[in-house]
Amino acid sequence: MKIYIKQSQMNKLNFIVVVIVIAALLPGCRNDQSHHDIRKDIDTLITVNLKFAQEKITYFIENLDVNTYPGSVDDDGQLKTIPAKSWESGYMAGILWYLYDYTHEAKWKVYAQQWTAGLELQKFNKNSHDLLFMLFASFGNGYKITQEDLYKDVLVVGSNSLASRYDPDLKCIKSWDAFYNGMEIQFPVIIDALMANEMLFYVASISGDSSLYKIAYNHALSTKRDFFREDYSTYYLVEYDTILNTVKEKRTWMGDSNESTWARGHARAIYGSAITFRETGDSSFLILSKKAADFYMEHPRLPADLIPYWDFDDPDIPNAPRDASAACIAASGLLELASLLPKDEQAKYADFAIRTLNSLASDAYRNKPSENLGFILKHSTGSVTWNLDVDKPKISADYYFVESLVKLNKLKNSIQY
Repeated sequence: MKIYIKQSQMNKLNFIVVVIVIAALLPGCRNDQSHHDIRKDIDTLITVNLKFAQEKITYFIENLDVNTYPGSVDDDGQLKTIPAKSWESGYMAGILWYLYDYTHEAKWKVYAQQWTAGLELQKFNKNSHDLLFMLFASFGNGYKITQEDLYKDVLVVGSNSLASRYDPDLKCIKSWDAFYNGMEIQFPVIIDALMANEMLFYVASISGDSSLYKIAYNHALSTKRDFFREDYSTYYLVEYDTILNTVKEKRTWMGDSNESTWARGHARAIYGSAITFRETGDSSFLILSKKAADFYMEHPRLPADLIPYWDFDDPDIPNAPRDASAACIAASGLLELASLLPKDEQAKYADFAIRTLNSLASDAYRNKPSENLGFILKHSTGSVTWNLDVDKPKISADYYFVESLVKLNKLKNSIQY
């Protein structure tokens, strides 16, 4: 059978084909297709790496007692465990809570509960500002997901323990006591504590204790005033004089030198500033987070793969150690920042976070299935200054990597990238 088409019909068909071709070439259509491909890549990034995280963390579940907390590995590749009072002790439980939140599989909830329980006594610990990392990563994530009253009670007691380190005259939370690792120091405060505020803000909201909110906000205001340089780089430590109620000295104690910028501390400054804006509505902290982020993202010594050297000013760059843990914290902080910005400002920060996560998920930084026990990532650095966990896996890096992926999964439909 032959089909005959009139010339007028053929002209209409040709016109339709031309319109379709032109439409496909228009920028908006290309962007739609491009966005579809990016979304598909993001879904793959999330699902593949959270599946891998489940496989890796299972090693610790099968080989460790629930009161044994993984930290890193030694030079022989053997596991280094940490005590419950260590700043990283809550991260194992935190990873498990995130995996339960993502998968909704009951086994992860059981594991998370088991690894959380052993940390309860830290709620009475008044000797450390690190309760955010110990308790909020564990009991905090647990309470957000389960709403169990026991977890809330631990957070309330723990927050009051943290608040006991607050000086109302200096308006700061003391990080360490007078002597630390043999060093006499009067009233030290470190940049990490800006993130520790999150627990105080959160507990204030669920308990109605406005004093915790005031402490957290005042501490953040002091940090904004005293820790950021003119170019929005950061000091790691500020020592205060408790007699004069003034700054005594500014240092980058964990970094290369006092005027250098330690990458992990700076990543926490980005994240902590974003959290402070989220909780207070004080727009100066949104600006601060953006400025600190811009310093990090646009730094001339940030490598092309976006995984920073442990300190931006190490004279040994490009032969200095990298710090994947700093990249993980930065990625999560940048996603947090993007979620708080107007739509037309989100893509810059969200895209950078996603590209960072893709680098972390590459063979260069993600462990092989049989590599480094149950750790997900490699090439983190605790401290070059103290020769601590240099170029090693770290449980804190894994926590923020998993957090970033879970956060991205929740934000992928609402933010621009």
